[in-house]
Amino acid sequence: MIDYKEAKKIAKLFLNRIDTGTRNDKCIITDNIEYDFGWIFFYQSSIYLETNDPLYMLAGNIPIIVDRVTKNILFTGSEYDISYYADLYKKYRNDIGKYEDLT
Repeated sequence: MIDYKEAKKIAKLFLNRIDTGTRNDKCIITDNIEYDFGWIFFYQSSIYLETNDPLYMLAGNIPIIVDRVTKNILFTGSEYDISYYADLYKKYRNDIGKYEDLT
């Protein structure tokens, strides 16, 4: 089982692999919500956070789940409120295929 510090490190490593489309830009974690299963992390472009220029704002930056037991990383979705995806993950975390079919 991991703590918040380790979960954030895992999330950062994962987000470092996302191509923002802009050179010298990276994804920065902006917020998180803790659940019994782990954390959901929200992120945004570092250039956007520095400049507030909408040109650099990420679109479609779907929050990610980091599971505290398995260390699995999973994208949530953007169509519904984050609590919807948290509830789905709680229900289907032992059968990820079913979870992915519902998002």
